[in-house]
Amino acid sequence: MSTTTGGQVRPQGGGGTDLLVWAIPAAFAAFAGAATAAFVGGRLASAVTGHGFVGPAWRLGGGADLGRIPTAWPGTPVGLVWAIAAVVGLLLLAAGTVPAVLLVRGSRRQRPAARSMAGPRDVAPLHTTQVAATALRLRPGLAAQCRRAGDLAVADRGITLGELLPRGGVLQASWEDVILAIFAPRSGKTTALAVPAVLDAPGAVVACSNKADLYLATAELRAASTERAVWTFDPQHIAHVGQGWWWNPLAGPLRLDDATRLAGAFVMAVADENNREIWGPAATELLANLLLAAHLTGGTLLDAYRWLYDETTDEPAKILHTHGHSAAATSLAGTQRLHPETRGSVYFTARAGCASLRDADIARWLTPQPGLPQFFPERVVAGAETLYLLSKNVAGGTSAAALVSALTTEVRVAAERAAERAGGRVEPPVVLVLDEVANICRIPDLPELYSHLGSRSIVPIAILQSYAQGERVWGKAGMKELWGAATIKLIGSGADDADFAEDVSRIVGEHDVDVLSYSRGGAGGASSSTSPRRQRILPAAQVRALPKSQAVLLATGQLPAMIRLLPWYAGRRRAEITAAQTRAAAELTARAAARSA
Repeated sequence: MSTTTGGQVRPQGGGGTDLLVWAIPAAFAAFAGAATAAFVGGRLASAVTGHGFVGPAWRLGGGADLGRIPTAWPGTPVGLVWAIAAVVGLLLLAAGTVPAVLLVRGSRRQRPAARSMAGPRDVAPLHTTQVAATALRLRPGLAAQCRRAGDLAVADRGITLGELLPRGGVLQASWEDVILAIFAPRSGKTTALAVPAVLDAPGAVVACSNKADLYLATAELRAASTERAVWTFDPQHIAHVGQGWWWNPLAGPLRLDDATRLAGAFVMAVADENNREIWGPAATELLANLLLAAHLTGGTLLDAYRWLYDETTDEPAKILHTHGHSAAATSLAGTQRLHPETRGSVYFTARAGCASLRDADIARWLTPQPGLPQFFPERVVAGAETLYLLSKNVAGGTSAAALVSALTTEVRVAAERAAERAGGRVEPPVVLVLDEVANICRIPDLPELYSHLGSRSIVPIAILQSYAQGERVWGKAGMKELWGAATIKLIGSGADDADFAEDVSRIVGEHDVDVLSYSRGGAGGASSSTSPRRQRILPAAQVRALPKSQAVLLATGQLPAMIRLLPWYAGRRRAEITAAQTRAAAELTARAAARSA
């Protein structure tokens, strides 16, 4: 009868065995070590005392010679032989014991998750050399400039994601990928993803944020590298950049679907789980009709905003009817004839979405400003320019988030139209860095857009703080659709949602491990054995405890991988970015002081 006294999980690959099996090589090692210590100790002692490097030949039982030193090494001091033999024996013991201990400890330690996840061959399409070949295929203009994919600049290949762990090269997303990143606050999303993406983008960039850090680190360098215009929307003085342009979203050709898209950006800014499906659609329809009417008279958003506070005015309906939009006029009139309580709810939702327009600092950006250029989204795309959109969160007072969504959407639409004119893809690719997307850039149809933007070389990078945050904005079905449509998913540190961490753990999968057990027999004998067991590669607790330097990478059609993030402050442009950031921060401080004086 035996009793199990302990167990340890270790990677598969070693079998269990009785301790007697180990006793045989251990005894051989002991005899060989003693023989070597005696052989070396005796001969060295003989040599240093002037008797020459002589003595008995090495043999397995040579350790017994230490018991007859005067005979084996005549004239050699016994103490000296023992001293040298002891030193040699200790060195041999250390040489054999240290590796053995490390081997045993290594065998009993669980395999790092990265070793059971994707290897270089499993994510071959993401390796930078393969992505370069893909870039030449997607961007014919580059093929005329570079004969070999290896000659292509890293920035022209795709979006850098990180380095494959435990040992692998740099991985990049291609110009037909769409990216979703879920990183907790302060976990490296800006330094490792947003900043590099903005600086390396070969074409137009839209960069959203509710803080100044992304702007400070990239604006100056982006302007210098592209030699193109850099537009900054900062009506709430986050970076204290003064107004340098104005935008009338109702200018130029405007159809009803354009007005509906713009209205959706405003309504989505205040949509939540309670009113998204109840009052949201009706409020969007109402606001779209008012925006179209304002456009037809050459007005601005402020004209539509004024009509929102007069629920019975027939002016916008008459304008729509006069210009041939009878159905829109009927829709508006029907909304105004609703029961007062219902009508009030629809108008209230639309007003809440447009609340930012009552802020004079925000409204100035939407009305003509003498001496300032007018902003046109299509020029950003055509000129490979950069647009920074800064806003406080939706709940943070009067937020400009609705306009951030609207501006992002209009640039995206301009890029889609440019792609259509070019035969399918926009060249160079357009990058949308949507940091804090759930707070300041709530694009209503973002989940649907993810299914086709990649085919137009429009690469969105939607960055969320948690999966639940996405559900709050787009609902469970919408967030599930966004997750499924993203061809590249990055999960960083701090996934505190237990359900989400468990889902990621299941997706990463399982591997075989050996469970090492020790047994003690009734007669004092002992043995050990192992048995295989399936267990999670990355348990939910480890998903939550991911270090800030790492992220789980889920790419469509490829095994889950672990990557090391590549923050800008650890890269080759560290000094350049740091200097630019320092200068920009000093300028921000000076502007803030001048404004408050």
